[in-house]
Amino acid sequence: YPFMYELTSYYYYSLFNLYPYEESDYHWYCNLFSKGSDSDKCDLYSLCMSVRYIFSQVKELLSHEYFDSDSKWCEQLSYWIHSYINSDKSCGNVNELYIQLNRLKKGYFPLYNNCNIESFENVEEDLKKKKELFLHSENFYWIQKTNNLNINSYNTSFVNYFKECFKLYNNVLKQDFCKRKTVYETDLINFQRNYNAASKYLREKGIDISTDEL
Repeated sequence: YPFMYELTSYYYYSLFNLYPYEESDYHWYCNLFSKGSDSDKCDLYSLCMSVRYIFSQVKELLSHEYFDSDSKWCEQLSYWIHSYINSDKSCGNVNELYIQLNRLKKGYFPLYNNCNIESFENVEEDLKKKKELFLHSENFYWIQKTNNLNINSYNTSFVNYFKECFKLYNNVLKQDFCKRKTVYETDLINFQRNYNAASKYLREKGIDISTDEL
């Protein structure tokens, strides 16, 4: 949907990438992992060094208040790390990676307790839907928080997007929630809260969101 490119979250989530590092770069936490070769599809050293760089960038953004206590950058980072690791089954020593990343995180955010890099190992079969609920919930949140969002240019996009998300929420609620309540409960609560708040916000701005509140 075109409006997503204007959301503040689009900018900072674009930080989540693998980054090159200098051969002279050293970090104790990352140095526990061997450096990969060109043939390696799973290079945990490069991943660790990239997350280190991402932490430094997020810290800078936090200092300028681009983030707030309600932003979910840490959860999105966890999804990104998980996607990288699971793109190839040859990744080993993964549990140690998560231990070291959470230790590394404390060096950048000693007072920030809302961030824990999760492995999602206990929800693997449900992860795709959890991630989808999370990402839409974040979009709802940032629709309200993004400054200078040209709302009136995206009337049709907003209407169609909210219809799609309304359908997704009800499908998960009917098909999956009763069977896997503990897996989806928090995601659905956040989705519902942010959906309703964003829907109300857009209606107040003159956008005709035709779907009901959740």
